[in-house]
Amino acid sequence: MLKQSIVYSAKFSSTDSQRTWFRKVEVCSTNSTLAGLCHCSERTIRDWKNGKFRPRHDCIQKICHRYKLPMPTIQKISRFEHLKLSGRKGGLAVLEKYGKLPIREQVRKEKWNDWWKTVGKESYIKSHAPLRITKPKKNPALAEFVGIMMGDGTVSTYHIGITLNATDDAEYVVFVMKLIKKLFGVHPKIYKRKDKNAVVITVARKLLVEYLHSLGLPIGNKIKQGLNIPTWILNNPEYARACLRGLMDTDGSVFTHTYKSKEKIYHYKKLSFTSASPALLASVQEILTQNNIQAHISKTNLRIGTRTSVERYFSCISSHNTKHLKRIAE
Repeated sequence: MLKQSIVYSAKFSSTDSQRTWFRKVEVCSTNSTLAGLCHCSERTIRDWKNGKFRPRHDCIQKICHRYKLPMPTIQKISRFEHLKLSGRKGGLAVLEKYGKLPIREQVRKEKWNDWWKTVGKESYIKSHAPLRITKPKKNPALAEFVGIMMGDGTVSTYHIGITLNATDDAEYVVFVMKLIKKLFGVHPKIYKRKDKNAVVITVARKLLVEYLHSLGLPIGNKIKQGLNIPTWILNNPEYARACLRGLMDTDGSVFTHTYKSKEKIYHYKKLSFTSASPALLASVQEILTQNNIQAHISKTNLRIGTRTSVERYFSCISSHNTKHLKRIAE
């Protein structure tokens, strides 16, 4: 078996004396040549010249031999001398804290296992337990929140997020945050998007994700998983209206339709709802029909076109988004 050679460092009397000596060497050679001579990188040579690290003792000898320089006043020390000092400091710290040094590793392991079984394990479980939430019973407010999540919400593995327009939905953001606190007993956080005029309301609770998933909200890409209104909502007319309100307040819009007839120009409001899920569009149309509101579907768009149906929507379904209420009143 080959004996491992001990590498020594050259300790100058001070950092300045090390820099001064290497300035003398610069007159004789370049960093590239010194790096080749010492079998190291040019960066290492620069660090030695700047006094950042101690040079290798054998390299000092090689340089002096190559360029006929006298050996500087240096101390030859092991490159791992600092480890002894570190170990001594660690031992003194343990001695000061516990009053003694561990003698046998087996004894230490046994003591640790005893602590883990009596105190450590229970403490670890408590500190890593999922943060609790309130799980409300099914009610119209919960159904409306499901509609909001189906519209502008996302459900990930450990958190939920709702993205809204920072300007137009400013008042609605406050409503949604209050609704989350009321339903689940948690304080949501809000973040401003840097890439667009939008804010994201988030709640990082694994238990909330699991609860919403049990209510019928998919985790991940909701469109690919066939997004639709859960059965427990569709089977209850009050829940269905509340859920539809949440959907329309997020993915719906109020716009003005203008047309000309017999040299007269007419303006009236219409409602539009957009979704890439055919099943969801069909369910929304079904709820509207059950409430005597006419709606037509064209590809990914559902539209409430007649003045009577628009008026009935706001009297029967209503809205919690001030943006829609202001536009319908214009």
